[in-house]
Amino acid sequence: MLTASVLGPFLAAVLVICVAPGPDMAFVMASGLSRGPRGALLAATGVSAGVTVWVLATAFGLGALVTKLPEISTALRVAGACYLAYLAWDTWRSAGQHELDGARDEGHRMFWRGTVTNLANPKMALFFTAFLPQFVDADNGSIIVQFVVLGLIMQAIGWIVDAIIGVAAGGARDLLGRRPGIRTTLDRAASGVFAALAIAVVIELTV
Repeated sequence: MLTASVLGPFLAAVLVICVAPGPDMAFVMASGLSRGPRGALLAATGVSAGVTVWVLATAFGLGALVTKLPEISTALRVAGACYLAYLAWDTWRSAGQHELDGARDEGHRMFWRGTVTNLANPKMALFFTAFLPQFVDADNGSIIVQFVVLGLIMQAIGWIVDAIIGVAAGGARDLLGRRPGIRTTLDRAASGVFAALAIAVVIELTV
């Protein structure tokens, strides 16, 4: 199984990667601004569920397939851009209408938003396919098991970091959003983040 000589460098690299701002972190932060701490936690959990899918896909070789077939990658990016654009529009349209602690019946929506947003990013397949093999050694046992264990460790750390950032953003909403005007502004700021993420995907597709 995994040894200390592998886990040490792996954990150090993962911490650096996870604390660096990225699309998932921005999405969870925007979810916190729009739906509060609970919404941020559910969004982070949804993102984490998406990461689980990518980890398993990479372990069983499906991640490499996505990276080798540009049609699949392009389709996922187009779907992701469209979905983020929809979230931007929906959040802007409903700005200021949600309670500070988020509606209880919206829990599943925030979770699935995080999951779909993560799964629509084919860069996850490229990342795991390129990153995880550096820490896998056939002499340490099953390669698939090592892939899964390393991937899930990274997933857990990523969830913790995203959750902290998201809850902090949600706390700001609870603190500042007592007045409807400020709450509307925070929702529109979240909408702007979703729109920026969608535009970034479109730019990647056209470059």
